[in-house]
Amino acid sequence: MKKKQAYKTAAAKALAREEAAHLRKAKEEEAAVAKLEERESRARGEVEERAAKEKTKVEDKARRTEDKEQAKRKASINRDNRKLRKLKRTASLRDTAAILALHNSTPQSVDVSSVSVNLESSINLLLLNDLSNTSIGPCN
Repeated sequence: MKKKQAYKTAAAKALAREEAAHLRKAKEEEAAVAKLEERESRARGEVEERAAKEKTKVEDKARRTEDKEQAKRKASINRDNRKLRKLKRTASLRDTAAILALHNSTPQSVDVSSVSVNLESSINLLLLNDLSNTSIGPCN
């Protein structure tokens, strides 16, 4: 009977060892799966982070390009405005010079309204013809 009991005990111990080994394997497999899932999750997060950085980088580059283009347009407008102001000053100075020339060349009074040229037409005239080298008239 003792032998039978010993076999039963040995069989129970062997079964317990097998069960413990099986549980250890199951735990190891679960740990490995969890580790793989964690790696996968971390890798996915890194990919998403890189994609977000790349998107931000592209958006920043597009914004800088747009800012440069806007600055160029603004500079062009400012340059055109400076040229227009210069033309207006030149036209105004030429009107004044023409009035003075007529006034100095004629003894009678001159009606300024008949001499003064419309500023818009004088600007257009200046744009069409470069009058920088032409003389206006006699100046005393």
